[in-house]
Amino acid sequence: MTRPNYNPAAHASKTGCLVPCLLIFAMFCFTSFLIATRPFGGTLLALAIIVGAGTLVYRRDWQNALFKPLGVDTTIKRYVILGLTISFMLLTFVATPEEQANALWAEGRKPEAVERYADIINQSTTPERKILKRVIEYYYESGDMEQVKYFCNVAIEADVEPSLEPNELRTLYQTAKADFLSKQQSDKEPEQITGQQLPEYEVIQKKNRTIGGLHAEVLVPSFSRGTPVDTQQQVAKAIADKEGCNTVNIYATREAQQAMNSATYKADHPDAAKGYLGSWGVVPNEYIVAEEWD
Repeated sequence: MTRPNYNPAAHASKTGCLVPCLLIFAMFCFTSFLIATRPFGGTLLALAIIVGAGTLVYRRDWQNALFKPLGVDTTIKRYVILGLTISFMLLTFVATPEEQANALWAEGRKPEAVERYADIINQSTTPERKILKRVIEYYYESGDMEQVKYFCNVAIEADVEPSLEPNELRTLYQTAKADFLSKQQSDKEPEQITGQQLPEYEVIQKKNRTIGGLHAEVLVPSFSRGTPVDTQQQVAKAIADKEGCNTVNIYATREAQQAMNSATYKADHPDAAKGYLGSWGVVPNEYIVAEEWD
């Protein structure tokens, strides 16, 4: 009877390769944690780990007790793990960009600190309140309102509200926030019109333009110049989406469409063009309201 081959050494070899990788990955994650807990507990623990790892380099009996049960049985693998452990722990003593900026701020070198804070903010999806507060207040005190507006918008978009001083700056921030929310709502509104909600309309003409793509001339009899512009915009966009057009002109009367497309007809019917309401898509994603015609 033939027994299947079983090679314990091969299993031990695989374990010996996997364990170092897992340990190195664990040390990488642990180092990030220690950096976040500095300068007290994290620093002391990092020092303890460095001393322990350094001692293991010279105490082979300790190495055997620690690594042998894990299947890490070669000197090279052990030294790689110990070397990387010490290297990762030493990284905890390297100042982060935020700590460097904080140090500059504490020394009174605010322009340099704000420059570093700005880099941190621009690279982060969730910037810290303290950093945003310092940057916005610094630019406000410097009179650089363009930068104030920019970083206020960054804070608003990230949904991070810093406690700003003085009151004038706080009011400016709240105004910018209200404008941002209003614009956000306005951008969403055109998408809220569905096919069932559209008023009755008629596509008078549809043509493929050389520049601008597919265009439609649309009659909406229930509309007039008195129809709110927001409503005109929503309907124009919804019709464009439904008809698969890049641009749409909407009219309240058929005569207006004729006047806008025939100079002779417009001359004979000077008031007809007042039924032209506006255009969607001539400027991408914008609605251009018709001007009053004489």
